[in-house]
Amino acid sequence: MALYNSTDGANWTDNAGWGTGVSFCTWYGVYCDSGNLQYLSLGSNNLSGTIPSELGNLNSLQGFYLYQNNNLGGTIPSELGNLSNLQFLYLYSNNLSGTIPSELGSLSNLQRLYLYENNPSGTVPPELGSLINLLDLFLGFNNLTGTIPSELGNLSSLQRLSVLDNDLSGPIPSELGNMRTPQTLWLHD
Repeated sequence: MALYNSTDGANWTDNAGWGTGVSFCTWYGVYCDSGNLQYLSLGSNNLSGTIPSELGNLNSLQGFYLYQNNNLGGTIPSELGNLSNLQFLYLYSNNLSGTIPSELGSLSNLQRLYLYENNPSGTVPPELGSLINLLDLFLGFNNLTGTIPSELGNLSSLQRLSVLDNDLSGPIPSELGNMRTPQTLWLHD
């Protein structure tokens, strides 16, 4: 309910079940397995407000989708780094600002991190180089500065990297050559 309250849940496109007496596993956008929350999928649902830090307590969460056609602002809570089972984090096409929390580097099971088309500033956290299971890292169309961290070369499973259309500078790290299966690198603009 912290998410509902902090994102104007009464005006979501679909808020069926939220705040009623029925099991949270029947709420719109909530997917459970054996009573445990597995996926929270509220993309394109007219959420407006901020992402509450309480979401960092959802230990069983594997997929977190709050992308596109929402209007989420504020910062990405560092508490999301506590979601040890998280595999998919889709926060793209919002108005998130601040810096990308270095704590996201603790998400050892993360496979896809989509933060593009927001407004974060600061540098790309080198801690993201610890995400050894990461397949996709999309950070394009933001306001990131500094260099591309050489630590991203540790992402040997990475298939797609996008840091295009930021304010990055400096050389492309030679360590990116350590990626075993790169399919696409978007580094332009």
